Amino acid sequence: MTKTQTVGVLALQGAFAEHCRHLEKAAAKLHKDVEVIEVRTPTELEKCEGLVIPGGESTAISLVAQRSAGMLDALRKFVTVDKKPTWGTCAGLILISSGIYDHKTEKQTLAGTPEIDAHGNKVADQTVSALFGGLDVVVSRNYFGRQLGSFIAPLKLSNFGVSSTITDKEAVFDAVFIRAPVVFKTLNDDVKVLAEVEDPSDPTKKLIVAVEQGHMMGTSLHPELSDDTRIHEIWLSKFL
Repeated sequence: MTKTQTVGVLALQGAFAEHCRHLEKAAAKLHKDVEVIEVRTPTELEKCEGLVIPGGESTAISLVAQRSAGMLDALRKFVTVDKKPTWGTCAGLILISSGIYDHKTEKQTLAGTPEIDAHGNKVADQTVSALFGGLDVVVSRNYFGRQLGSFIAPLKLSNFGVSSTITDKEAVFDAVFIRAPVVFKTLNDDVKVLAEVEDPSDPTKKLIVAVEQGHMMGTSLHPELSDDTRIHEIWLSKFL
């Protein structure tokens, strides 16, 4: 008899309910014995063998985590110490990254390296100091601008991996991007690029929108906002 595996969706802010529904549907299609739970406390997180961090607002998610006793430390331990399977989507990708690049000011700030102001004082970047870390990438937030600039782009599913439910090697996924970040830079050769899209402002430029490293996956897109559960199926197949 197979053991039921528990997958958590961080439910502090953002599209967590949609992720829960997609994971449940994906598990059913794969015939995997998976319980999906919403995670708001360290106790709930301890039950999980895998975690999805949803899209939303990365600063809001991290602030709520800081206000929940022990939650931020528990998340960092889950991701970087226990190294349990973790998938960050959109804001979740930002939170599991190792730094932020501002493409307007062309300034990069890594977690653990506070800025120095004009008086020589250390200034904590609220966004960077709240990162969970674990994924060796630097991201550029809201790269595509306001919600009116959001778009859908086809991504080749086989780049993400395989699943028993996907037989067409040329299958594509219509990915939804909403005020999405992009991966500006990879910091480690272990980081595998899974998907790229054209820069809407420069068709000759490719932007990294999905990566994988060890137990972690990060995507700029919102797969939970589509009716298509195939990326959730691939994640469950690869990581659990």
